[in-house]
Amino acid sequence: MSLDEIFSKESRPVIDFIDRLRSLGIEKEAAIPQIAVVGDQSSGKSSVLEAISGIPFPRGKGLVTRCATRLCMTQTSDRDWTASIGLADDPDSKVVAESPDSLGEEINRLTEEICEGRTFSERVIEITIRSSSVPDLTVIDLPGIVRTNTKGQQKGVVDDVNNLLQSYLEPERTIILAVIPSNQDIATIDILERAEKVDPTGHRTVGVLTKPDLIDEGAEEEVLKVLLNERKPLKLGYFMVKNRSQKQLDDGLTLNDAQEDEKRYFQSHSVFRRANHDQLGVESLTMMLTKLLVQHIRKALPDLLCELRKAYDEAKVELQKLGAAPPATSSDCREMAAGIVRSTLDMVSKCTDDNGTLINQMKAKFPEFAKEVRMTKPDFEGLNDVFVVKCVLADKKKCTFELPRKHLTEVATDSRIGKPMGVGSDVWIQKNALPISLKCRVDKIETNLDIKNGTNGSLIFGVGSKETHYEPQYRYFTICEVKNRYIDEVIKLIAEDRGRPLRGFHSFKVFTKIVGSFVDLWKPCATRICLAVLKSSKTKIHGIWREASNTTSGRFTKLDEAIFRALNEALTKCREELPEKASGVFVKEANPSTTNPAYLRDLNKLRGERFKTELCSAFSDNSDYKGENIKKIVSNWHDNATNNNDEMEAQDMIYMLESYWKVSSKRFVDNIEQLLDTDFLMCIVSRSVQLLDNYVTKQEDDDIKSLFEEDPLRKHARNQLQAKFERLQQALKHFESVFGATFAMQENDTREGSDEISDNDSDFQAFEASL
Repeated sequence: MSLDEIFSKESRPVIDFIDRLRSLGIEKEAAIPQIAVVGDQSSGKSSVLEAISGIPFPRGKGLVTRCATRLCMTQTSDRDWTASIGLADDPDSKVVAESPDSLGEEINRLTEEICEGRTFSERVIEITIRSSSVPDLTVIDLPGIVRTNTKGQQKGVVDDVNNLLQSYLEPERTIILAVIPSNQDIATIDILERAEKVDPTGHRTVGVLTKPDLIDEGAEEEVLKVLLNERKPLKLGYFMVKNRSQKQLDDGLTLNDAQEDEKRYFQSHSVFRRANHDQLGVESLTMMLTKLLVQHIRKALPDLLCELRKAYDEAKVELQKLGAAPPATSSDCREMAAGIVRSTLDMVSKCTDDNGTLINQMKAKFPEFAKEVRMTKPDFEGLNDVFVVKCVLADKKKCTFELPRKHLTEVATDSRIGKPMGVGSDVWIQKNALPISLKCRVDKIETNLDIKNGTNGSLIFGVGSKETHYEPQYRYFTICEVKNRYIDEVIKLIAEDRGRPLRGFHSFKVFTKIVGSFVDLWKPCATRICLAVLKSSKTKIHGIWREASNTTSGRFTKLDEAIFRALNEALTKCREELPEKASGVFVKEANPSTTNPAYLRDLNKLRGERFKTELCSAFSDNSDYKGENIKKIVSNWHDNATNNNDEMEAQDMIYMLESYWKVSSKRFVDNIEQLLDTDFLMCIVSRSVQLLDNYVTKQEDDDIKSLFEEDPLRKHARNQLQAKFERLQQALKHFESVFGATFAMQENDTREGSDEISDNDSDFQAFEASL
């Protein structure tokens, strides 16, 4: 059967189709059906390829084939012979060969070039031949199996060659053409053992027996059994070829003459002529390989198409994750940068507008801030003034202990009507203050005292380990000493500042000093609220930067750095200015001043509050006061006001301080809120606008282009992915062009801390110190 009879209209396009896929580099994404020629060193591999292609492959002993060589042959109808040779991974390296002999020289030259003094190279030499004398076939010649290192070979060459051979033998779509010298025992052939491991079913392994003319006399019958698939059988069987001997090469025997000689050899051989004629000779081998390759390709096409589609979809998704390529020109870069900056500033503005995230977070913190400020209110009413109270226990022992004024209620007596609580006042302990534990002295001995409510209004005193019941009629106690009064502190300050001014004129210096102490108590409160807002602002601004970076998938490191630098610098500058601005609020509040009418209204109200309370009590419906009692209220009030000038002066100063505190504390809370709103949050917006202009949009052309330089690794990954995507796209289009309606290209678009501040926090201390 002639070659022309084999190459039907269905066979040629299929082989051409696979060669086209290979030329696109699809082998990087999916295994392509191919024939790999494998065998021991000097087993006759190159001679077999030479007989098929007509190319004088390098011959010799040892590792002659030092890299993989792909031979792509296309039969043409004309007699012209054309060929090219180069490296498979470097299209620019391809050169046109003038003759088969020049191809052999180029194989040697390229082998030396890619090995560069090394024994072996993983790069592939690719030879393309178009001629009427070659079949439509593509085969790959692999280095011979190396078992040990020899002199001059690199260390590790055995593993290197074995790994390369394994990479070609393992893929299911590789047909293994095992080249076996006929003069060797079939049981010792390494390549058959390797092939059996990767192809246990034997559906892709073909044996080729070479060098039949070197078989020892009398051993031909054993070799014939192998050829007839009786020994070491293979599913696809064995073929036998006879290549030119070294003497024939020396005598200049041509390939055509060698084929004729091969036919005569098998026809005349007493043993091998008994074999099937289709198993003998290069022509029979070539016809079988062509048929086998075409069948293999047709069988692999459906799965190959699925693999390419899957790889195409995955590459498309990965490219989308990397985002679009950087803009090419400076104007494009500027336009893209302006869009990113606008988007970033829009996010910054939105978080600080009337209903923005930062505004809402700040507003949510201010009720607690206002409460903290209210908790700093001084003891203007003297509720924490400490009184020493005495009583007599049931066993007649005297007991004294200390209680704050807020836990005591004065018992009205004729002698104390209209007078403030003090030494001599009879008092009782308020029920809501009990139970209570404190220190006491019993007959000058210090011990523990527990007081709790008993039944029927009685009190239970636990002194040491004993309990004494205090009946209601003995529930009154008498104040014997007053200590730690707030008013005494004011009296002392007034006395220390007493100079030339006459009594009755309040010292504004003392008033200012005490107001300054208010402000000192407000500073930690202000520091905490400022740091809380700073922390939430930092979190939000950094979140905006990450969101801005995500719009470009983090592709442009320098642009991301510039935007981060602008936003972070805006935040930092506003933060650095905040302590000074807050200090301005403190300085103003430490210098008393107000035109708020609430100040005088509250002051006048406080001045008459005690006297009004006494009178209202006397005139109430439940009061049993008589006229003389009311006279005593007025008389005692008058005497207290005229006989204790220092205390009355201090008390009036306290009324003024309390009235002013109400006004200034509310104003302070408002001022801090306004400070954080307008002087900090709004400052971030204006500073961000300015700095983003400086660092991004107003950069020079070369500088703005540099902002869009991708990370080298990312750029490399993009280029690799883009090349892969284009290869796969072309491969799928090639499928469509060849197989028409049986293929439809799929387009599946695939487009995804607490704000609490501790007083011991280093930031807190640093911020407070900066105030």
